[in-house]
Amino acid sequence: MFVTKMKFLRLNLNKQQLRSIHFQSVSNFLEYFSSLTNQTIQNQIIKLLNDYFNDIKEKNYDLNQNESNAIFDLYIAKIGIYYNVELHFKVYMRLKWALFIGLNLDLLLLIFGVLSKIWFIPVVTLIFTGYMLYLNMFYKKRNKIYGFEI
Repeated sequence: MFVTKMKFLRLNLNKQQLRSIHFQSVSNFLEYFSSLTNQTIQNQIIKLLNDYFNDIKEKNYDLNQNESNAIFDLYIAKIGIYYNVELHFKVYMRLKWALFIGLNLDLLLLIFGVLSKIWFIPVVTLIFTGYMLYLNMFYKKRNKIYGFEI
């Protein structure tokens, strides 16, 4: 049922549209759907996926950034929680965002004087970057990730 919809999307939407509807996250979810053992969770995911496909179809598959974020919050994040608990999926963050967030948090630590106590080592940036490398090495290759811009 969902395979046909995914094929339609892959063939008819451009790269930006696929990204805005979080196509790769949904594709990763569907790849492992049969591995879910809890029938109640499967039913909840089917409902969320049906609502997701109806919602993006209503918007003609052309979402702006705010709509894309809303779709993520309404469907992808909720489905991701189930997959995280059941199949150990991880939330993916691109390197540019890991660096951006990490450096900003390190700047706050610097302002509050915390970094001066640890030789000005950008701890948060190193942790985020290490987490990204970990995800790339162990989860991305197995398609066990979801998130923005994967």
